[in-house]
Amino acid sequence: MFSNYIKIALKVLKRRKFFTFISLFGICFTLVVLNVSTALLDKIWSNDAPESQMGKMLISGELEVTGPKTRSNYYASLFILHTYIKKLESASNQSFFSSNRLITNFTHGKKLILNKRYVDANYWQLFDFNFIEGHPFNEQDYEKGERFAVISEFVRDQFYPNETAEGKTIEIDKVTFRIIGVVKSVSKAKDYTYSDVWIPTTSMNENFDSEYLADYRAVFLAESRDDFPAIRTEFQKKVKAIPMLDSNHDNLVFVLDTKFETVSRDFSGDINDSAVNTYIATIAGAAFLFMLLPAINLININTSRILERSSEIGVRKSFGASSGSLVLQFIVENIILTVIGGLIAFVLTEFVLIQITSMNLIEHTSFHLNFEVFANGLLISILFGLLSGVYPAWRMSRLNPVNALRGGQS
Repeated sequence: MFSNYIKIALKVLKRRKFFTFISLFGICFTLVVLNVSTALLDKIWSNDAPESQMGKMLISGELEVTGPKTRSNYYASLFILHTYIKKLESASNQSFFSSNRLITNFTHGKKLILNKRYVDANYWQLFDFNFIEGHPFNEQDYEKGERFAVISEFVRDQFYPNETAEGKTIEIDKVTFRIIGVVKSVSKAKDYTYSDVWIPTTSMNENFDSEYLADYRAVFLAESRDDFPAIRTEFQKKVKAIPMLDSNHDNLVFVLDTKFETVSRDFSGDINDSAVNTYIATIAGAAFLFMLLPAINLININTSRILERSSEIGVRKSFGASSGSLVLQFIVENIILTVIGGLIAFVLTEFVLIQITSMNLIEHTSFHLNFEVFANGLLISILFGLLSGVYPAWRMSRLNPVNALRGGQS
């Protein structure tokens, strides 16, 4: 039966080539946009190196202190984290590190704007960087405040092209650091590991004792996600010991989130609500609406094509074909059309992703189709086919056999 459906579908597609082209164009354009978006999100959310353990991590968000007439919020300072959070017994490991900070450097007659990140020794245990040269600094180096630096492959190629960088020096904020390691450049999509230069927090002469709000994050590694509630509970017990910023503030909020919750909380704009379900619903709703408009156009095209086949429908009904079998046939035909469009869209998607990679829109990030993106795209194709094929098929099934043979619609 299905082989007959496929044969009929291919003959119908060849019969009206212009309508087939219009249908395929609408399908391809929609699916290319959705597949590219899926590939981008997959690159951002995937737990690949150096954030391969992100699925078992909780990260501190902003520290918000409020009062009757005032509100202050930013990330915590290293002083707050070291003094009040310290070590969580329920976590298997933890690290305190800064956000990226811009630095200006000059090499070989050109100006470079680079990112530096302050990290501790545990940072290298939590995140699995790919070391091309050397090694990270250890706890002893960190405690001694050694001026060691780990740089990215990109920075090495700028400062020491075609040379080994390990053992050489780099100047950061007018301070000379010895390079002890070179790592493969990290994608800018990786919020907690992307940088150009990583240096020990203890190596810089900063007065951390006077800070309350700064740009530091805490990350806690669990043995499994089942430990998340215990880690969050212990964290909140320690948060209660943090004093208010000043007398104008009387409430403090400081929470731990998964990577996805961090983004959804930023999306909601409410530090008290991660709004994960709302965020997911918004993304799903936007994707559905984006698919709905071209689907409506395809519904109109499919309806016109089906009504052109009213004589065929009348003959088949006269010989006993049920409405259900006819509906199934036309839905299968439409799914075949969208799957063909989907296969074309996959090729176009790979082309678009290669162009995005070459444009370096997201630094050190290479985009390609993978199995997950392919599977999602195939699912989208089938959903798109159902969305644009059900109504025309249902309308076709209601045609009266006699009127259909006469070319009528009722």
